[in-house]
Amino acid sequence: MPPRRTDQLHVDQGDQLDHVLNEVSTVLWRERQLLELLVFKLEEEQLLLNAGKARWVNHASREVEIVLDQLRAAELLRAVKVEAAAEELAVPGLPRTLVLDLRPPPSGVPRVDERGP
Repeated sequence: MPPRRTDQLHVDQGDQLDHVLNEVSTVLWRERQLLELLVFKLEEEQLLLNAGKARWVNHASREVEIVLDQLRAAELLRAVKVEAAAEELAVPGLPRTLVLDLRPPPSGVPRVDERGP
């Protein structure tokens, strides 16, 4: 197999970047759709309340909760995709999705169980 040319490597990297950014865009559009659906469901719930149709409010509230769960999942997916895009772009200093700092606090900083009310 012949060695890869440098210009081919740049094309592959560009394709990968396009793919990663396209995934971010897709997730953002999905979040937008979910936000619009959430507004609709909340307005629907408000209309039921205003019309005195209390028997249907529980159904509407359940639908709002379903959309909120979908939105939470989309937010997590967005965070993962944006982090992948940041790594692909080599953007320094972006916060990670989940960062655990297990180092002990600097001296003089009280621990959580030592703080007053």
